[in-house]
Amino acid sequence: MVLFIYFIGKAWSIVLPMGDRIEARWRAGNPDRTRLPLYVIIAKFINPHSFGLKEHAIASITASSASQGSLSVVTFTVQRLSYEGNPINAATVILGILSISLFGYGLTGLLRPVTVWGTSSDLNPDTC
Repeated sequence: MVLFIYFIGKAWSIVLPMGDRIEARWRAGNPDRTRLPLYVIIAKFINPHSFGLKEHAIASITASSASQGSLSVVTFTVQRLSYEGNPINAATVILGILSISLFGYGLTGLLRPVTVWGTSSDLNPDTC
């Protein structure tokens, strides 16, 4: 999935015009105007700059956390089956799944070296 996102992102930045270049070209032709026209604003929104490491990292975190999204559904399934007196609505489930999968798994993935592997003294073979 990450490789697919990488190639789509590279193709996106090559095929579509880059917003920063369009803005620079427009500002060179109109040095006295400060307000950007609508087509420059739209181009900057759709493709602000080339596909780089930041975009690839965000896509990678999102793809890895979305792969574990089914685990967050188990929470609401257990609540519905076990606690019938406490009803849940769709907004709670949708926002809960988003918060659990994107925030929880994203932070866990980012902090994996600390949470799983521990500190560097834990990896030292002399202390084992």
